[in-house]
Amino acid sequence: MDVLRWEDEPIEALGTGIGRRMVNGEAMTLAQITIATGTVVPSHEHPNEQIATVVSGRLRFVVGSEEREVGAGAVALAPSDVPHAVTNPGPGRLKLLVFMAPKP
Repeated sequence: MDVLRWEDEPIEALGTGIGRRMVNGEAMTLAQITIATGTVVPSHEHPNEQIATVVSGRLRFVVGSEEREVGAGAVALAPSDVPHAVTNPGPGRLKLLVFMAPKP
């Protein structure tokens, strides 16, 4: 059994205000995303569904034509091949979301 710690994983910059750490298994990826206040993760889509848990703060999700702002403890599902975007409306510190997806 492998046991890993998030703080030991490198942070990959995905753009200004967006960072990602990933742990890859044989068939799945678990990612921790940090989104700075006022930052938007642009609309995108992919063939795997995405399940996101908001760890702290508030995030605004747009999935398809639905928009919803949620707080810590919420879980948001983006179905496969559906456009989705995320915004950290602030104010406050970095917000975290964690998602798990099949490896490409």
